[in-house]
Amino acid sequence: AAEHGAAPNVARLRGVAERISAQVERGRRLVKRLNRFAHTVDGDQSTIETKGRLEEIAALCQRFAALRRVSLEVDLPQSSPVLRGSPFDLQHMTYRCVDAALSISDQGDTVTLSLREQNGGAIITVRCSQAASESVELEDRLSFLSRLVRALAGKLEVRQEPSDLFELEVSLPPTLRPPRNSQSREEE
Repeated sequence: AAEHGAAPNVARLRGVAERISAQVERGRRLVKRLNRFAHTVDGDQSTIETKGRLEEIAALCQRFAALRRVSLEVDLPQSSPVLRGSPFDLQHMTYRCVDAALSISDQGDTVTLSLREQNGGAIITVRCSQAASESVELEDRLSFLSRLVRALAGKLEVRQEPSDLFELEVSLPPTLRPPRNSQSREEE
């Protein structure tokens, strides 16, 4: 409009500027989270505040959920189980759980990530409101996840009910075994 001599629509320009600003801020937060996650691979065994690590991985997975039009919810306790191990290994394993649930979800489904303490360790549960249909892709994801959880000295339970439930429950000990030389790390 301005190139034809008409005054620019200030309200429209303001709206565009606000949308651009919001996208830039969202991008800045995402890059900050990705950077923090990328640097977890540099660390070795340390104390892991599980709630914070799960919040971060859930925030990173929100975009994948949004692309599928799936709601990703977190149900985390006020106090967090504290584990000893590699923060990257914990987050990688959690991502693989969320990814498996998202892979079977349909538009409108809800995937829930929850955490609770048990015997000094942690139980991480990822539940999808959609029942899993059998697929080679899901079997491959679960096979890899099972090897990864075992490499961390944990236990994976998969619950699938034909009607309306798909649930992954990972029980982790207080000290995670580092899977540095395991086959699960090499396959990535």
